[in-house]
Amino acid sequence: MIILLVLISFVKNIFAYNPGTSWRNVYAFAAVKDDGSVVAWGDSTDGGIAPSGLTNCKTIFSTEKAFACLKTNGSVVAWGSSGHAGNAPSGLTNCKTIFSAIRAFACLKTDGSVVAWGFSTFYGSI
Repeated sequence: MIILLVLISFVKNIFAYNPGTSWRNVYAFAAVKDDGSVVAWGDSTDGGIAPSGLTNCKTIFSTEKAFACLKTNGSVVAWGSSGHAGNAPSGLTNCKTIFSAIRAFACLKTDGSVVAWGFSTFYGSI
């Protein structure tokens, strides 16, 4: 319990943690800092290392072993296990929100269309 409290204090003080802006998957955590950058920690193959230079993140979503950042401009950046949707389609833009399953993400675009990616057995294709 003491270690958890120290970790929470560390995140709040060092990373300018904003309550309600952190997410977890089975093996990693990710948080959006006040300036829109992202910090992640945990297993590096499952999302524990955020992409270098990731900025303007509005919110983060997670699958079992990956994360997806919905940026303020509607674009998406994903990272983590490729078998768990850690590889968003190139050039994905105009996303309004993202939904997640165990191994897949789906983006609801501003025009009402949906783009999904990840493991097809777990809803990664439409």
